[in-house]
Amino acid sequence: MDKLKPILIKLKRHHFWIVIVLVLGVSAYCWASSVKKLKSEAQSQQSKIKSSFDQVQRSGDDGPRRASHPNAKFEEGMKELITSRQGEVLAAWESQVQQQQSILQWPQNLGDDFVAAVAKLPPVEKMVFPEPKEQDVEVKFRERFRNYIQDELPKLAEMIGSKWDADQSGGEAAPAGSGW
Repeated sequence: MDKLKPILIKLKRHHFWIVIVLVLGVSAYCWASSVKKLKSEAQSQQSKIKSSFDQVQRSGDDGPRRASHPNAKFEEGMKELITSRQGEVLAAWESQVQQQQSILQWPQNLGDDFVAAVAKLPPVEKMVFPEPKEQDVEVKFRERFRNYIQDELPKLAEMIGSKWDADQSGGEAAPAGSGW
């Protein structure tokens, strides 16, 4: 016991550092084991997800499993429905276009030459911007339409109970951040 006393005295004197080393060692061990466990769980979950995804992919292929897939009848039925509905939708669109063609006419007071000039243009949905030279409308037609619409917009605003209050001067644009 006498031989241990000097060692115990040194241990007592440096017990703080000894405890620090022990705590750090235990903490490092716990951290390393936790990281190892988390990595193995993550890999396990990834492999489960990958195998499930692969299984779904295989059932959607046109391979041998396709014929035995439980949704084959559903898919065939949906294809038949889609095919039958496509014709109905096309007929409905054609009917709608015919109805709109009788309504959506250019005003006669713009002139036949104006109507002929704009009739050859593609619909707005198919126009390319900036407009190619062949899609340009002559300046005289643009001015004619501008003059026509200047008189029409106040009438349209009045029809909905509003007042047309647009600035006709064509001045500067509104400052940035003004909301206009």
